[in-house]
Amino acid sequence: MRPTPTHPLLRRVAAPIALTAALLATGATGASAATAPSAPRGTTSFALDGPAAKQLRRVATVAPRRPATGGTTLRLPVRSGSVTADQGIVDHEGRIVLRAGRRTLTLSGLRVTIRNGSTISAVVRGRRLRLFVVATTGRQRTLRPTAGTVGLTRSRVTLTAAGARILRRELRLERLRPGRFGTIAVDAALGALSPPPSLPAGSALTPTAGARPVVAGTLTWRQRTSWMQYVESGRGSDPVGGTTVITPAVAGPVESLAIDGRDPIALPYSHAYPLASGWYDPALGVGAIRFAGGLRHRFASHLIDYTASDPEVVLDGGGSQLVATLKGAPGATTSFDARGRYMTLDPAAAQRTVSGDQVTLTGIPATVPASGSGAFQGFYTDGDPFGSIDRLQLTLGG
Repeated sequence: MRPTPTHPLLRRVAAPIALTAALLATGATGASAATAPSAPRGTTSFALDGPAAKQLRRVATVAPRRPATGGTTLRLPVRSGSVTADQGIVDHEGRIVLRAGRRTLTLSGLRVTIRNGSTISAVVRGRRLRLFVVATTGRQRTLRPTAGTVGLTRSRVTLTAAGARILRRELRLERLRPGRFGTIAVDAALGALSPPPSLPAGSALTPTAGARPVVAGTLTWRQRTSWMQYVESGRGSDPVGGTTVITPAVAGPVESLAIDGRDPIALPYSHAYPLASGWYDPALGVGAIRFAGGLRHRFASHLIDYTASDPEVVLDGGGSQLVATLKGAPGATTSFDARGRYMTLDPAAAQRTVSGDQVTLTGIPATVPASGSGAFQGFYTDGDPFGSIDRLQLTLGG
């Protein structure tokens, strides 16, 4: 069974943090950090000596699980990471187990992101959440991409308001205030760096002999309902959250949709994109049509902030796909900036009508592509539905 979020409306929503990682499956060139697969080593020391940590330890036990060790100061072995001139990401082995009465909460996959505005996140019940911020200066940070090393001298850690709410809720604590939690120091040697992974390349389809230019058209693209609701849930809990439209795309009508019989959520689930350029062969049913505009998805406490823009519908039988430019914001789980395959399309399952120069396809299913399924960390896998192209309307020229 797949891990699911605890939000009552979103128990079957796939983890969005995995989505940003999935956009980095191998393929086209992109501007992501180099990763280090070989023999990383090092240790992060996390001293729990601030007022917020002391308040927590009065009502709960905080214990590391091997290979993490320690008591008041936790020591976590480095597992892997990435580094650029501007940012270092260090992931760790071990877990931290919090216990208050009969309630237990495990923090796994501790990740320290070192940059201007450093953070600490962990996987909490299947979701990666940002719990702490770290006050750092340029002098405290050491980022050496060529050597594959990341360092941070002793720096102050603060439990965020969102992090305090999460701990109070999960451990059923009456009181836990945000504030200074302790200090952290990182010394990580990530090993020999490999070329950066990136988004899988989209198909470059050559116009056929019967290709005709597309002179007008609209793409109406509907993303997975649970994904849209998950991101929208960030609008109320984060300073920035939800899905916003990048012009000239426009939001569709507000719809009230429910998942698994739960209360419906009203928001635009579809978006329309105007034509940029393209061609289509009505005899063969193949073509490549690019549109303008995009969407920005943000859920700050879940480290989501990326845009998917300028979608291109590539119709080529079993090789059909939706190509887009995907760009992660600095500070999101992963930074990337590449154009490539976003979804697999199945035009054979759609309804196609041709009337003179007008071609319309309705209901083209979209699924997660095989090339990116592993990077979804088991939340979205190869062939999982991810919405549809509700309507592709084209006007052909001579």
